[in-house]
Amino acid sequence: MPRTEVRSRRVRWLHLEKPTDAELIALGEEFAFHPLDIADCRKPGQRQKVERYKDYAFLVLLFPVYNPKTRAIEVGEVDFFVGSNYVVTVDEGRLAPVAALRRQFADHADLRESIGDSTVRLLHEIVDRLVVTLYPMLDHISLDIHRA
Repeated sequence: MPRTEVRSRRVRWLHLEKPTDAELIALGEEFAFHPLDIADCRKPGQRQKVERYKDYAFLVLLFPVYNPKTRAIEVGEVDFFVGSNYVVTVDEGRLAPVAALRRQFADHADLRESIGDSTVRLLHEIVDRLVVTLYPMLDHISLDIHRA
């Protein structure tokens, strides 16, 4: 599912999962995004960031992802472009809450209209769902610390 798009009355949510260079170039041209922001979407970063422009904001957020095969915590990244009537997300498909919310947003008109009433509300909902997934990992780490 490389590119999906869902719209509410006020907000367009476009998501690119594992985009190719050509898809990222097309995205940059379609929305007139800064080339450095597009470059940041090509490779995972080591730091979170927020850049503000006249017409949009660009955010890079990193979240821990537990890999059950290696039993290690790895980094998952999601990049956001937020304009007045759109949210564009770009990720490598490692963050299940983004995919789950995207499906719910597409399938449920009531949810689409409630969280799709503004770009800020949609951004908040995506980030909130990502943060909630951290609690089990934090609880586990806390238990490990208290056992030591």
